[in-house]
Amino acid sequence: MTDRFTAKAKEAIHLSVDAAQELGRSYVGTEHLLLGLIREGQGAAWRALRCAGLSPEDLREEVARLVEGKKIKEGVSFWVFVPQPIKDLAVRCGYVDIIERAGGLVMRDCCPALGQFKPKGARVMATDSGKQAHYLPNFTGIQSWYGSGEECVDAAVTGKWGGAL
Repeated sequence: MTDRFTAKAKEAIHLSVDAAQELGRSYVGTEHLLLGLIREGQGAAWRALRCAGLSPEDLREEVARLVEGKKIKEGVSFWVFVPQPIKDLAVRCGYVDIIERAGGLVMRDCCPALGQFKPKGARVMATDSGKQAHYLPNFTGIQSWYGSGEECVDAAVTGKWGGAL
């Protein structure tokens, strides 16, 4: 049957199997197929998800991996904002559980600046989004710090900003 697939489709299927094995699954589900399409890195699915923002791979690599086995500092709120399809996939892959065990919260389909989402008493928000860093002060009245995903996670765990202001 795979003789009718393009080389890119065959590669995406191979990457889907790899994703399932990495996650300790004995089956290849739709979440693994989506991960395979994203990992293939050139198709329409990859472009559509990249346009939507944070990808499942980003969520794993830049957030879940960085907080795994750690705890968010008391008094610090750690929120990750993603589109609903990415959250659904992240739930199925276990990334949301890792973030929640650390004390974080994965929010879906919302914009912190436009929705004026901020933890009660927040005075500053660290973000890896240049757009959010620009709009947060005007929409929410709090200061924003812009840095890498790693710098934001480090700030949430230590309670101290190590990035440039």
